[in-house]
Amino acid sequence: MDLGAFFFFLALLLLVGLFVARPILEDESQTRHDPSIMPQDHERSALMAKSDRILVSLKELDFDYAIGKINKQDYTQQRESLLMQGAEVLQEMDEVSSGETIPELSIGESEIGETDRFEEDVKREKRYSASIADPDDDIEVLLAERRRTQNEKGMGFCPKCGNSVKKSDIFCPKCGERIK
Repeated sequence: MDLGAFFFFLALLLLVGLFVARPILEDESQTRHDPSIMPQDHERSALMAKSDRILVSLKELDFDYAIGKINKQDYTQQRESLLMQGAEVLQEMDEVSSGETIPELSIGESEIGETDRFEEDVKREKRYSASIADPDDDIEVLLAERRRTQNEKGMGFCPKCGNSVKKSDIFCPKCGERIK
């Protein structure tokens, strides 16, 4: 290997190393921040994301309870816990919006009011989700129709050819044998 190629390789390696290490070596004040964005906006955005996560968790919890994955006792405990978390997030959002802290009220006044408000957000989210046309709805309708027709086929099989027959069939649709 010739000396020029060695120095070229060494310089290239040094440049790649500096490029990779640049974010680590940069000063925190030099990072690209938009000066027009206030710290309150960042906090409000984080709180809105937390509220959305809680809403999604509530929706999943309701769905799991509806299909029977969770028993009633666990459902009520988890739902109450999520509603309380949502109420706390709403209260924090109010504090950030107003720029002042809201004095703590007794548990009967503050948490119930915020919980009711968060419950309204959950209901609004459910109505919005229901209003969006779900592409799986057509499939669900087809599946329900198929299940209904399958339940109608519960009679059994033709004694002559073994074809499945419906309860309403008098004759086998395949071989014409009279069904008893």
